[in-house]
Amino acid sequence: MEEQDPQNPPKKTGLDEWNDRLDNNLEPENTGDEQADENAREYSEEEGSGDQSDETES
Repeated sequence: MEEQDPQNPPKKTGLDEWNDRLDNNLEPENTGDEQADENAREYSEEEGSGDQSDETES
C-alpha cells in the first residue's frame, strides 16, 4: 500500500464526507448522547437532512 503524504492528503469524496458525518454523530444505542443529537441537528440545518421530503418543489 502506498504511503500518503501528510502535507497533501487525498481529496475527500461525498462518501468520505458522509462517513465523517456518521463517525461524528453516531452514538451507541440507548446512550442518549445529547451532543450527537445537537451535531446531527446542526448538520441538517446547514446541509439538509439528505431526505428528499425536505426539498422544496420548483
